[in-house]
Amino acid sequence: MSRVCIGIYLFNLALMLRICSDSDPETKRDLLLVAHKNVHIIHMVKHLNEHLSPKALADAIGVGESSIKRWADSGKIKLTRTSGGHRRILVKEAIRFIREAGLEVIQHAHLGLIMPRKELSPELPIELLLQEALVQGEQEKINQLVEAIHLKGWSLGEICDGPFAAALARIGRMWLDDSERGILIEHRCTALAISAIERLRSMNEMTDAAAPIALGGALSGDQSQLPSLMAAATLEAQGFQTINLGANTPISTFMAGVELHSPARIWISINHLENAREAKRAIQDLVYSVRTKGARVVIGGRSCRELKLKADRSLFIANSMSDIESFTMGLRALNTAQ
Repeated sequence: MSRVCIGIYLFNLALMLRICSDSDPETKRDLLLVAHKNVHIIHMVKHLNEHLSPKALADAIGVGESSIKRWADSGKIKLTRTSGGHRRILVKEAIRFIREAGLEVIQHAHLGLIMPRKELSPELPIELLLQEALVQGEQEKINQLVEAIHLKGWSLGEICDGPFAAALARIGRMWLDDSERGILIEHRCTALAISAIERLRSMNEMTDAAAPIALGGALSGDQSQLPSLMAAATLEAQGFQTINLGANTPISTFMAGVELHSPARIWISINHLENAREAKRAIQDLVYSVRTKGARVVIGGRSCRELKLKADRSLFIANSMSDIESFTMGLRALNTAQ
């Protein structure tokens, strides 16, 4: 079973526990809806691990089958062959090629994707469309919006920093004067966003067992799930196998993970601090412990500045998911040059 599917199963289990303990009928209904939608993501992940014939991919993007075979022969599309010698293309590989080549998808169903809605106004900014879909609890519309811009070449970092960050920030400001309803809306929107990011993550999940490992999460006392998931998705799209420890993770667990998995990258999401002095000391200890191993620690989040840490060779301070992408690509280019 893929790591994405396992993550969704665990997230759904957490939702079920919340549903059982929550007495508000509206909250129960919304959380049940999110859990139901997550089941569809698991089916979609399974589809991404299936294979297409060259003709099916050609139909999906509106080109001739000969073009697909020519691109495959030139190495632009990776393919496998059946026992009978027939060419097959992994759905994930097809999506990668479409994004990199800047091609348009004509038949979305061939790739297991959602057909874009005709009624969506191209005049409205994507963040406003996403905000509306989040507030209304429309998971399918959210998935369709983020899939559309992902297929157009937007990176995971750009999607997280742009539409999602803007939409969630606006939603947070909408309910400043109504804290109880605001918490309800925020939790529901976060759950919807997690489902959408998991869906995008499944399109980019790394299958190479030799890929470097990245490990991370949020510190003890920080219950934020979404930022750490975004970091995991961003790093997976950059070629890492990831181990997302999730929210509220003691620094001792990070240390144990480093010893057990020898990650090349460790990310720490810092969006709430119970004790800045202790958190700073813990991160410094972690950075010191990995320095001789050649690993890099990446920290970020809205409370990161409170720590007043200084970046060095082993510690990178990110202001965004795009920063993590740029940092990773820069290190890759440097290692290649050497």
